[in-house]
Amino acid sequence: MGTPLRFSSLISLAPKCGSIVQLLRRRFSGSHLSRSLLSHCDISIPLELEPLRALAQTFNSTPKLAAECRSIRFTPPADENVLHYDEQYDEEENFHRLHAADRALSDQMASIFASCADHGALRSIRWNGAAAYERTLRKPVWDAIARHSGSLQELEVAAATAAQGDQVEGEAEEWLSITRPSYPNLRVLLLSFRNAHGWPCEELQNMLTNNCPALEELSLETPWCCGPSGLGLSFTLPRLKSFELRGEKLQFVEESKDFLIRHPHLERLTLHTEQPLRPANSDALRALSIAQGVVSNLDEKYDQKLDSFDLKRFGKNIVHLRLMEMPHMSQIMTRGAIHSVAQTVRCLELDGEDFRSFEPLLEHLGGALAETTQLAELSIANNNYWPEDPPWTIDHLRQLLAVLSRIPDLPLRALRIFSHSKIGVPLPQDFLDDVGPIPEQLEYIGWEVFKPGLNDVQSTLYHVEGRTARLVEADYISSASRRMDWTGESILNHLA
Repeated sequence: MGTPLRFSSLISLAPKCGSIVQLLRRRFSGSHLSRSLLSHCDISIPLELEPLRALAQTFNSTPKLAAECRSIRFTPPADENVLHYDEQYDEEENFHRLHAADRALSDQMASIFASCADHGALRSIRWNGAAAYERTLRKPVWDAIARHSGSLQELEVAAATAAQGDQVEGEAEEWLSITRPSYPNLRVLLLSFRNAHGWPCEELQNMLTNNCPALEELSLETPWCCGPSGLGLSFTLPRLKSFELRGEKLQFVEESKDFLIRHPHLERLTLHTEQPLRPANSDALRALSIAQGVVSNLDEKYDQKLDSFDLKRFGKNIVHLRLMEMPHMSQIMTRGAIHSVAQTVRCLELDGEDFRSFEPLLEHLGGALAETTQLAELSIANNNYWPEDPPWTIDHLRQLLAVLSRIPDLPLRALRIFSHSKIGVPLPQDFLDDVGPIPEQLEYIGWEVFKPGLNDVQSTLYHVEGRTARLVEADYISSASRRMDWTGESILNHLA
């Protein structure tokens, strides 16, 4: 067996069609490269017309390359505004322009998938993110993906349509081609339908119920209003270890409430939804990402006591907890959730807490963390809404570190501060020379509140040594080791 060869560097973000074709042909043809050295290749390519056309042409002219391709990941375009609404055109012209662009993109993607199916078999197809959300891919793409159903192990897709008034007839049903075949080897299925308002999803329900017997990881993202029809949580996946649900309530049937109970092997669970689900009190669950609406529903008697928000109802051994969009630390709901897992949690993420004022955080964090005997990593991120929260300052960081330093026996090794606005500044030299009081075991500070300049080291990670700190080089943590899954427990990988 040869060594798997990645050539994302040859394709990803390449600016021109001709250069990509030349690079691909030079790399994969000619006497200097023997086929015996190549077991398979994994492709990462931007979701743009010219790179996709180049790859489609290369696959057509070099079938052996298509045969060796096992994985394709589509990344966001280099220019995020490449196909946004353009004010220089009127509404009708924009409608035709965007639909024509989607058709052209779909033609190239369908050609790529078809070439791989004709000469080989893909094991992984992935695309998501804002770029995918904006694109309306046509039926030939979904038909070509379905041809790989027997070999696919990972499938991550985002299905979208144009605005309601601009939709082509039948557009909301075109993606259903991928729901009809059997997927005997599929382990990972990540589906994003952020604008699936009223979409018919009975065939997706059947796919989840009958066509994915080996599924271990499932993510469903739906709109926050007027969601899909015919999709509920009445199915059971015996091997499921990771489940994520984001969006409005799905179709309610009584069996849906017991979804977590029917899946006792779940190790990772994300609930950002209003879906009513009975907690399973699982022994297997280790990572829980949970939003305010789900936590508040735990207080069925409206007692507003610490024990009213006991997350151990979901799992007895939670080591990684992410609290999403929670009220600030002065609220008993937030403190109760942390209190409930204090004896087991190693990584705590406060994601989207109310930071219009820092005083509640500084006043109550010490008490909330006082019982966390194993906490090694703490991440604090503001929300991403308007109006923006006030920016983090060096004084805020000093005060926070001082609060943490006063918690007896806190084993904290890494602290991460994250701001969506990125309007803060790097840590100044006088701070790096003397960080002041800190937890005894602190090793790393992730100060992700600013964007490094073009001439700066592209890093926001600082290494703490005694009472001093230094900026960590960007390549200190190799890209291969960086954690893509939030549920990992490695300190460095999380901060990378």
